Amino acid sequence: MFATKKQIAADNVGASFTDVVMSSTQTLSMGQQFEVERFSRAIDATADPEQLKALAKQLLQAWHTQKAATEWVKSQLL
Repeated sequence: MFATKKQIAADNVGASFTDVVMSSTQTLSMGQQFEVERFSRAIDATADPEQLKALAKQLLQAWHTQKAATEWVKSQLL
């Protein structure tokens, strides 16, 4: 079976997201790493595509909220 354009695009986004996440895990505490693993396993155990889509949207929102908060803190320190 050949990959569709959507699948290829999703794989590319996933790969770049994975690169960002993998580079940031070096700074996670042991407890945070365990939490990441726990949630990763929960995601792996979820078979419903609608639940996975909802979770992905929540994670995207949380990621960008955290990113904005980090930028705000950095701007306050300068």
